[in-house]
Amino acid sequence: MVRLFAVKIIERNEFERYMPFIRDTVENNNNSPLIGHYTIKQRSLLGKMMTYKILSSEFGINPDAIKIITNEHNKPALESQSNIHFNLSHSGDWVIAAFSSKPVGIDIEKIKPVNLQIAWRFFSENEVEFLKSLPEDIREHWFLKLWTIKESYLKALGTGLSRPMRSFSVNYRNGDFQIIDTENPTEVYLKHQNFKINYLLSVAAFKNKISDEITIYEAQDLLE
Repeated sequence: MVRLFAVKIIERNEFERYMPFIRDTVENNNNSPLIGHYTIKQRSLLGKMMTYKILSSEFGINPDAIKIITNEHNKPALESQSNIHFNLSHSGDWVIAAFSSKPVGIDIEKIKPVNLQIAWRFFSENEVEFLKSLPEDIREHWFLKLWTIKESYLKALGTGLSRPMRSFSVNYRNGDFQIIDTENPTEVYLKHQNFKINYLLSVAAFKNKISDEITIYEAQDLLE
């Protein structure tokens, strides 16, 4: 079972109360400093803390024994656990994670206006033709659907955007999405859904069952 988790960021003035804790967490875990806009800092910290919370409470791993590594494309993994796979994504006010016993990828995108020239440049020919066949007023929304699916798939593979998006296609038929990828014949399972009011969420997994439920954590519970 692929399990899904999420946490929503909190207001800036409330988050700033935790700044000393953020510095301690970064130093204690020997990670790169959290720099930039407070939202970026908060997403990074909450993603880290949610991962530790899930690994300890859901998988029974001692927090002191958790060591997260990344591959050359920045996909995270546990150094000493090959049977636990996870992936994170964030957009807008939300950080979301997927955990599985097989490779998994997840992507969340806040619904917003997009430049469809991105699709014409980076999507496969079949995907571009599909988008052009749609009524103009829904093309942007469907672009975001395809984008989240494609990115979740690349994250499941562990390549991220180092592999061209046009090197495979997402087909939509009879209400279902399907990956067409001659370079990777392994069957992949997809789940795409609306999340909250203004977000789209996609999961790609090399394991059949993807949970319909998302466990929501409170940010304060992770930070305290």
